[in-house]
Amino acid sequence: MTKECGKKRKLSNVVFIIWGTKGITTIIFIFALLFFLFSLHKQNLFFIPYEQFSFYAVSATAFCILIYLGYLKIKHDNHFYILTDSELIIRSGILNSERIIIPYIQIECVNASQSIIQRIFRVGTLIIETAGGVSGKAEGIIPHISNHKEVISEILEKIEIAKREINV
Repeated sequence: MTKECGKKRKLSNVVFIIWGTKGITTIIFIFALLFFLFSLHKQNLFFIPYEQFSFYAVSATAFCILIYLGYLKIKHDNHFYILTDSELIIRSGILNSERIIIPYIQIECVNASQSIIQRIFRVGTLIIETAGGVSGKAEGIIPHISNHKEVISEILEKIEIAKREINV
């Protein structure tokens, strides 16, 4: 088993906005749709009196958003990467934890991509392809990091060092 002796690096905090926007918008849309449909009938729904439905709808929406934000915090805390002297380690997942270990010597290509939202917030996603991987499919993806250009330079430097050590 590999010893993780590098600095643990987290994703940018902007990830809350990027990941959260879609989920929170979905929650609000679902509750707004339910509110609209219920208001058409003007009858009690289960145990909720019609006059109090607005309060319960807003409360349920706020509760679901808080739960979702808590989930995002846990997801953010469990998604990180480590640059050791010999390999890149990417860890993600909450219940289904995934740990990807990529030796620098196997890395063929390191790319960065940025969506429009990522450009606005000055973050990027690193895409790492290896010699043993499927062509065109990334072996490792590190999403939403704020200093992606510096990390690429650091990875490329470590790849060069690893290649020099093999050739010596």
